[in-house]
Amino acid sequence: MWFRSRGTIARPAPPKDISSFVFDTLDENLSGKQWSKTAIISGSTGRSLSFDQIYTKSSQLASGLQNRLGIRRGDMVFGIFDSQINCTILFHATMMIGAVYCMSVPNISEREIARRLSLIQPKVVVTTGCFYYKIMSAFSLVQEWKTGYSPRIYLAEPDVDSYTPSILSLLTNESYQRVRITSHEDAKATAIVAFTSGSTGTSKAVEISHKALVALAHLENQGVSENGIEAAQQATVLIAVPTCIAFGLYLFAIRSIIVGGTSIAAFRSPLERSFENISKYQVTDIIMSPKNIIEIRENWNTVFSKYDISSVKSLCCSGFMIPFESSKFIEKYLGIRAINAYGTTETLGIVKLGTTTAEGSVGVPFPEKNVKIKGINGKELKVGEVGLIWIYSETNMNGYFKNPKLTAMVTDNEGFVNTNDVGMFDIEGKLHLLGRFNEMIHHNGQIISPRGTEKIICSHPGVKEASVIGVYNPKFETEVAFAYIVPSLGSGRPDDISEIISWVNSHIQDKKKQLNAGAAYISEIPKNCACVPNVSEMKDMFYKNSGILPP
Repeated sequence: MWFRSRGTIARPAPPKDISSFVFDTLDENLSGKQWSKTAIISGSTGRSLSFDQIYTKSSQLASGLQNRLGIRRGDMVFGIFDSQINCTILFHATMMIGAVYCMSVPNISEREIARRLSLIQPKVVVTTGCFYYKIMSAFSLVQEWKTGYSPRIYLAEPDVDSYTPSILSLLTNESYQRVRITSHEDAKATAIVAFTSGSTGTSKAVEISHKALVALAHLENQGVSENGIEAAQQATVLIAVPTCIAFGLYLFAIRSIIVGGTSIAAFRSPLERSFENISKYQVTDIIMSPKNIIEIRENWNTVFSKYDISSVKSLCCSGFMIPFESSKFIEKYLGIRAINAYGTTETLGIVKLGTTTAEGSVGVPFPEKNVKIKGINGKELKVGEVGLIWIYSETNMNGYFKNPKLTAMVTDNEGFVNTNDVGMFDIEGKLHLLGRFNEMIHHNGQIISPRGTEKIICSHPGVKEASVIGVYNPKFETEVAFAYIVPSLGSGRPDDISEIISWVNSHIQDKKKQLNAGAAYISEIPKNCACVPNVSEMKDMFYKNSGILPP
């Protein structure tokens, strides 16, 4: 079933490079007002940049990259840091000379950094002091693989304890050749390369075009204009999302500028410092991860309830769907709605903003995002049937960098991209998210969500937390359900876990969803940086402990 949401679709975006579009739009929205207004504030240091400083420094750095380092159109500039307000300057400087901006999270292994460097082969790498030695170790690995490869390395911020220069040392007022895009064909050129999280396997490098970035920014600007530009410019948004992911980069380097409001970079700030900044700067909107929301919920009475957050009007969660219980908590104690921002790197941007319901719905997708549900066999499914979520929009990726075979595997002949997320539509056209494909139980060609089984397990008085995974079982010759269970500290915990297994199975009529592979106690559920259960790690644990060979 293919649903298209209600509403109007924006006017076609103009053929421009993203940097030209951003600053041209800002100039229109400010309508003669001063560019000296504060645009971005560092939540940890208090350092700020005005719109004028961002534009001037971006132009000066573009000159330095081109004239001093010889960076040309199509060359790669690689940023390996997670929250620096100078990211905005580096991004626009790269765009102004027609180069490609690549980004990566830094908190990965040296070998994985080396793999990414070897794939991208950037001319310039920018990082921070705390990750410098890890990057240098990764370089040594790359040089073993590719003799003679030696990019220039700079720090995102000046560091008095380091001999490595800051990228800002390249600022110059020398003239340079500004690269501008004026045709729809040229707008298809790759602007950024963003690495995926790797939650479903090896991280992939996603190419995103100027056309896609401009389309998303154009839609954002139209929405702001329709709702009142004055209100948007008076808003102060606290953003606890890293700049090393596509959505974070978009928020800081694009959305924050075209709207004309003020943004606070808070990813590296302790959460309590963020609450201080909410009071200090009268923050109106918050964008953060599920991990932050869980921390707020767990420490509300002891840490966060003392802060005045009455200025906040909305809280948006990116990265993963907010659990329904956490959504209700935010609504009750903060007095605001917690909104999910569902999207993927491959489809750039948000497919839907909506509140989490008890049934897991995030609402009807936006007009510009066409969504359909397909089975494993590629057949489109009906309302209520669970399958893979496929998306088409003007913001879809160009493809995976240097991997046309994989690009073809996730793209159908209509241009829809497989998100690898599992979901379904209800009769009202609302999209329900059930999780990642690798988190599902793949039983004889069917996709079975473990969420219902987990809910029943957690209702047992002896259970504190549980995570259900699909594991191969030779008896059934397919995947069946297995649970890792964190027992409660009270007297309700049975010494023999088989008691819980029998109790759970007696409450589940569908035998495919029962714990046919059993269960095991565990002290803590392994989770990733988004506070989501790490299914791959739990599957590895199961196969190692059981002696069963994975298929």
